[in-house]
Amino acid sequence: MTADRSAEPAERLIGGAFDIDFSRVLDGAGGGLRAWAAIDRRGGQGGLMAVEVHRNMPARAAEVLKFRAGPVAGVLCPLEHGGMRDRSGRAGTYVICDAPPGPALLGEGVRVFAPWDEAVLLRAVLRPAALALEQLRKRSITHRAIRPENLFRMSAADPAVLGCGWAAPPGAMQDAIYEPPYSAMCLPAGRGNGSTADDVYALGVTMLVLAMGQVPFAGADPADVVQQKLDRGSYAALAGDARLPQAIQDLVRGMLAEDPEHRPTPALLADPEVARGRRVAARPPRRAQKALEIGTRHAWSARMLAYAMAREPALGLRSLRSGAVDRWLRRGLGDSALTARLEEVLRLRSTSGEASNAPDDPGLLMRAIAILDPLAPLCWDGIALWPDGLGP
Repeated sequence: MTADRSAEPAERLIGGAFDIDFSRVLDGAGGGLRAWAAIDRRGGQGGLMAVEVHRNMPARAAEVLKFRAGPVAGVLCPLEHGGMRDRSGRAGTYVICDAPPGPALLGEGVRVFAPWDEAVLLRAVLRPAALALEQLRKRSITHRAIRPENLFRMSAADPAVLGCGWAAPPGAMQDAIYEPPYSAMCLPAGRGNGSTADDVYALGVTMLVLAMGQVPFAGADPADVVQQKLDRGSYAALAGDARLPQAIQDLVRGMLAEDPEHRPTPALLADPEVARGRRVAARPPRRAQKALEIGTRHAWSARMLAYAMAREPALGLRSLRSGAVDRWLRRGLGDSALTARLEEVLRLRSTSGEASNAPDDPGLLMRAIAILDPLAPLCWDGIALWPDGLGP
């Protein structure tokens, strides 16, 4: 018989209130992590789950605390986090949060399915998600785990709710297609909190996937996904030749803008017709007639060059010091302003004596990458991450 745990001592409960029913596994409910039904022994609240925290990727404790101000509609909100032993005695850490109201919009591992109707996408996905993101924004919280497998709804007539994004570092569970290039190129646990604009990007990719009826780049190397996005632009790389409803196409193009400042806000997306009419004229990136080769990678633009140098740091540094990068920027890309800024960094580095002659100078390469691509994360000796991702 199973022991009666209704009188479990508070010190054995998570937060002094929450127990875990390890006999009730909730498949697909934890945003890519294992989840079980949870029980509120103190307040009696129902519909809860416990999501297991991976040993090498900490939970978002600061975000859990922010939700103590009250729940956010349209989000599986966290209530508490802490440690507990399972039935075998193994210690683990868990985040207690609302359980999904129904199945995910897309099952784990599903890659091809019937395309969603435009009206349903706008009514059941875009608008409720935008309203939820706006409320999160007001509390300075980013979700960072938006994808079809982590959005749930009770029935076809109900709006979708954003799943758990609190039991792993922000963006750590996301496939590269759902992250902007400057985030997807990072170590998964080092993507940082990002901004609401990054959640808008992920929501845009989610809309695109559901409208297409397939997941692009299924099984592809994340580095190749980033390369394609930098080469063709996020929308063109993901949508390819797919023919989408005009309303979805207009909205998603804006949501996948390369510059986060150009993406519509959640408040604007809550009214899709208004959001469609907001178009930011973005200047296409300057593209060279001939690529600069960094190892096996070919750079056609400054951002692609920055990425190639980040992926191949030794070869990137060699090209930088040999003058190949300078010549390509000046003659191939025709960007004298960018060339002058890079020359200034090289000059200051050489006159300061700071590792100027060292064969391995990650500091110089990091500065060069930041100049070539102002959107890029911190790139240090082959590792890319955002500073606020240093902890995880």
